[in-house]
Amino acid sequence: MNEILDCKNCTDVHLKNRLEDFISDIRQIFGDTSDLNVTRFNISGTQMVVLTLEAMVSTSFITDLIFRPLTGLMFREVSKKEISQFIRYDSLIALDRQILDKYGDIVVRLSSGFAVIAIDGENEVVALGVQGFAQRSVEEPSTQVNVKGAHEGFVENIRTNMSLVRRRIKDGSLRFESMKIGSRGKIDICIAYIYGKAQKNLLNEVKKRLSSVNSEIVLTSGSIQSFVDGKRRSLFSGSAFTERPDILCSKLIEGRIGILIDGIPFAVTVPSLFIENFQAVDDYSENRVFAAAQRWLRYLAFVLSVFLPCIHVAAVTFHPSVLPKMLIYNIASASQSTPMSVMLELIIMTVLFEILRDAGIRLPKAVGTAVSIVGALVIGDAAVTSGLISAPILIIIGITETSAFVVPSLNAQISILRFAGILLGGIFGFFGVAVLVIFIFSSLCSTENMGVPYFAPVSPFSRWAMGDIAYMKNPKKKNGPQKVLQDMTGTESMD
Repeated sequence: MNEILDCKNCTDVHLKNRLEDFISDIRQIFGDTSDLNVTRFNISGTQMVVLTLEAMVSTSFITDLIFRPLTGLMFREVSKKEISQFIRYDSLIALDRQILDKYGDIVVRLSSGFAVIAIDGENEVVALGVQGFAQRSVEEPSTQVNVKGAHEGFVENIRTNMSLVRRRIKDGSLRFESMKIGSRGKIDICIAYIYGKAQKNLLNEVKKRLSSVNSEIVLTSGSIQSFVDGKRRSLFSGSAFTERPDILCSKLIEGRIGILIDGIPFAVTVPSLFIENFQAVDDYSENRVFAAAQRWLRYLAFVLSVFLPCIHVAAVTFHPSVLPKMLIYNIASASQSTPMSVMLELIIMTVLFEILRDAGIRLPKAVGTAVSIVGALVIGDAAVTSGLISAPILIIIGITETSAFVVPSLNAQISILRFAGILLGGIFGFFGVAVLVIFIFSSLCSTENMGVPYFAPVSPFSRWAMGDIAYMKNPKKKNGPQKVLQDMTGTESMD
């Protein structure tokens, strides 16, 4: 009686050498799936079978690299041993050729676009890489746009992503290590690092955390972020995402670890720093003074997006004396016709603009932008005209939401901090604003990942690293060995 019921209990089961039993087991594992192709043929009396999954392999590759060479053997008198020797070693059928002896490995290879050749009487099969499934070509990144930098972004194919990194770092020290995660998905992931730059214990810690992923399937890079970040309770994450190969390469040069996930066009980099959210690729293509000014504008945009609403509600509600008289008179006259408090007005408008922004992201591109812009204009104008919302509140929300787009990687944190700031400022005044400031700095300073402080090199202060934070370093002074992330003050050595 066949004991193999499904793929759950077939992982470590060895193959049967009788071809009919083998085919029966494979059909039982895959059930009645219609995309399993079983092609039988006979060479000099030796029964063989080729297994593939529909649309996962290239038809031309199968024909030219497998069927045509095997058909040539039909016109000769060859033994089973000679056929096996030809398929395994003597032929140039495919570059990726693996010998398998367990059903679980066969399932993974078939699902990855391999063709499996089994010979009657042998308890091993040959898996050949002839992938031909549809995939997206390399395109411009959609989330990290630049003007003067490269316009190549990661795609869903992990092999293509590895080649994009290899093209930029033509050095034997660049290493890729593969592993699989997900009890059902068996998703391929690749750990990228530069030997001699990345610390050995850091690499081992990343592997350990990835091996602890207990999800059945990994569909997004965020699925492994909680495992990579480790045990922490912080609003900020010690890992980062990037869609750009050039950014990943720059992180690897600094001694970090990159994680590529098959089926996901984003790479995860660990550890990450807070200050990197304000850096852009174009900073290194512009004039140093202009690039430094742009970077400081991003710092200002973050401060405005978080603190402008809470400072406004605190000043108007509890501390009007800090505002100029004319401004107070204008705000007071505008607020007289509105039935709600300043804090409630800010909360309502912030929620509405968050809804519009999310709608613009989820809707098709052709209408998403139009809906978000038109919706904001119509709702804002109607709210002010009807007297539900005062004009100063609409201005505050407009400045706040626009500033948040300058630092897109911190959008989630900005939204949470903004709501918290409005509540604290509306209830406790400037004391609540001070509490928010203390909370943000304490959260930044207490967050660390794999021995690297998240708020470095600001705290703890590292003089040499601040050169690329407060201003732009002169490229002529960057010659010589480049320091890595672990060289910063306060970083715990993991070696």
